[in-house]
Amino acid sequence: MALPVEFDPRAEEEARAAFLWYLERSGKAADAFERELARAIERVGEAPTTHPIVDAELRRYLLDRFPYSVLYA
Repeated sequence: MALPVEFDPRAEEEARAAFLWYLERSGKAADAFERELARAIERVGEAPTTHPIVDAELRRYLLDRFPYSVLYA
C-alpha cells in the first residue's frame, strides 16, 4: 500500500509552471510530463526509501524524460 504524499505549495507551483511551459510548445509533451510526474509521485509513495539522499534528509527521484526531479522527505 502506498504512503500518502503531501505537496509543498512551492513544488506544486513549479510543477504547474513546467506543465504550462511544455503545453505552450506541445500538448503531447505536456501530457507526457504530467504522466511522468504522476508516476514518480506514485513510486515515491510506494517505496520512499529507494531513492538516494541528496541533502540532509531529502531524497531525490529523477524523472526519466524531463530535466526535473522530485525532492521529498
